[in-house]
Amino acid sequence: MGPTRSVLFLAAALALAPCEAHAQRSGRPPRVGSPAEGGWAPAWAGFRGGWDYEATATVLGIQLRVPAVPSGHLEVVPTADVAFLDGLREYQAGVDAILVSGGRRGGVYVGGGIAWRNSIYTVGEGRETRRAPVVVMGARTGTMMGAPFGTQVEMRWVRLDGPYDPRILSLGVNFPLWGRGRGR
Repeated sequence: MGPTRSVLFLAAALALAPCEAHAQRSGRPPRVGSPAEGGWAPAWAGFRGGWDYEATATVLGIQLRVPAVPSGHLEVVPTADVAFLDGLREYQAGVDAILVSGGRRGGVYVGGGIAWRNSIYTVGEGRETRRAPVVVMGARTGTMMGAPFGTQVEMRWVRLDGPYDPRILSLGVNFPLWGRGRGR
């Protein structure tokens, strides 16, 4: 099985992972801050590692996933990445707006945003920072089976002016900043 098939299989498995079974809960009242009580979904901090197919470079990054609505179906995601090319490091910072199918429980997501990428774009000239639109899609989990973290697989396209448009496939781990990540 090639790496592309493996990642697609992982994405499908994450998207189809079962959510918490509310029907099996006893008659106890919901916990403070739970979805049944109307509390906000937690923010998540995480890191990711991946591969830029356009530049054939390793990419490492960090992110903060902040819910923009209580259910967690809309997130604002500031990011920072470093791409390790032969003899050059490119730096990127950005912010995305993401729609998450399962809200606080994760699921498939899609969104877009803006990035600022710092690199050497023309041989013989100095570093330059360019702004570019970003399209992102992926799948993420909330915490599963008592684990203190969630996972994600993501594809990101950065539309820079010029012949080079980064296409980054990454795997990540996220940690809820409060609660247990699934609203329990």
